[in-house]
Amino acid sequence: MRRRTPYLLRLRRGLAALALGLALAWAHAPVPERPEAYGAEARLFALDNRPGLSRLVAVDLPQGQVVAEISLPPRGMSLVATPSGRYLLVSRGRDTDRQWLSVVWTEKEEGRWSRPVLAKSLLLGRGWNVGHGAEAYTHGGRLLAFAERDALAFLFTEEALDPAAPFQAERLRLPSPDHYHVVEAPEGTYLTFLRQGQVVLYDPALKEERGRFP
Repeated sequence: MRRRTPYLLRLRRGLAALALGLALAWAHAPVPERPEAYGAEARLFALDNRPGLSRLVAVDLPQGQVVAEISLPPRGMSLVATPSGRYLLVSRGRDTDRQWLSVVWTEKEEGRWSRPVLAKSLLLGRGWNVGHGAEAYTHGGRLLAFAERDALAFLFTEEALDPAAPFQAERLRLPSPDHYHVVEAPEGTYLTFLRQGQVVLYDPALKEERGRFP
């Protein structure tokens, strides 16, 4: 059996190192980029809370194609859309002390749909009430979310939900924990306290109480 000379060993090691370097160079070389766009007419979002699951499913219509399954904290209780349709707010159930508010970027852009992603996960309060029906609450042109168990209201713009932006909100202290509903009117803002059976009239900024109705 012939013994390998040190020269041959060095040569083989050099060739192996060269091949590895070329492979790494090819792996980091520029590649063509293609638009991530889907030709849907509409997109359906649905919470999937079956046993062992906690996710948001996105289905493009009319094809019926599932384009995303986004994992969320268990279990999603309510799902509302912002006025632009670019974001969804998903509140977690009230059976835990960590009641996340999840923000999903629907990837609805002008003339196209892209793959939806989780934009933010916020741990700011408990007992979230973020909208009525399928629409998020708004007040004075901003989004409004209630942390009902903590008697807090948060006012923020849609720009605060952008994945690249910090979440900045105005925090308002409410008189007592309750289940709230808000209505804007020319004379001010009506806030209902459903458990107490009361309606309170505030100024348009939702800061100064102007009257109570039993």
